[in-house]
Amino acid sequence: MYIVQCVNKEYLDPYYVSRQSQIEAGVPYEHLLFSYDDLPVDHIKIEEPAWQNVTEFSDVEMKGMVLRLAAFDWLKANGFDRVLYIDCDTIIQGDLSELEHVNIKGNWLAAASENHCKYYDKSIYKHRYPQEEQRRFELNPEYFNSGVLLLDLQKCPVQSFVEGFGLELDRYLLPDQDYLNSLAIPYARMPRTYNCVPEMRVADLLETQHLVDLHRELLGADIIHFAARIKPYTENKLDYYGLQIPYERYYEYAQRTEGVSQGFLDIIKGNVDLFKSTINCIRPFL
Repeated sequence: MYIVQCVNKEYLDPYYVSRQSQIEAGVPYEHLLFSYDDLPVDHIKIEEPAWQNVTEFSDVEMKGMVLRLAAFDWLKANGFDRVLYIDCDTIIQGDLSELEHVNIKGNWLAAASENHCKYYDKSIYKHRYPQEEQRRFELNPEYFNSGVLLLDLQKCPVQSFVEGFGLELDRYLLPDQDYLNSLAIPYARMPRTYNCVPEMRVADLLETQHLVDLHRELLGADIIHFAARIKPYTENKLDYYGLQIPYERYYEYAQRTEGVSQGFLDIIKGNVDLFKSTINCIRPFL
């Protein structure tokens, strides 16, 4: 089995941290890194009107989505079978060897459900984003997060991920994730510990009685995935997603990582301090 990641120059620091966490966890698998230099995406043709409809995402973000799909096409064409794709906004804390033996039951993809944490009340998400939730359900009734994927590419019936992506781009709110969900019905369930997403906002802490249990689950996860648009390294955002402890854990890994910029570390440290003060303010109400 191979671990696959994709990166461009705008996101090198998060990649370095993710890779450092893999090394510290003793991940035994060969690592394949794809960048624009390996699979240049500028030549990949997607209809311009469809691209422009996805206004929430920058050109860099859209090209990153295409890069991942192009990597899947390359891997399939070159005979790779089982691979583990991991987003760069992750830290790996545990043993991933069990994934090598996961039975994906005749499917070509295994993933974790979008209902990430067992202590997280998904009705909160449905209440806040009913239209997005309905659209996800229409794409895949068991909508999954695509940040960590176990793929058996030689079993996949898709001829070209990239070509299909451009055909109905205006259907998708989260373009590449929505697209993969539309292709993988059904899919095999991956244990949530391999893609544990701390996407609760600080405000949500007032709506749950399971703060301690949630912290414990996140800290014990094999892979923590900072999947929301606002990351531990996102600067000057007030409506933060995530929790104090995972951000602090991310900072610990970042400090041990060679090659990251000082500005990157400073932003994470500022976010950690902000979360500590916020948690202390609301703790009497929990």
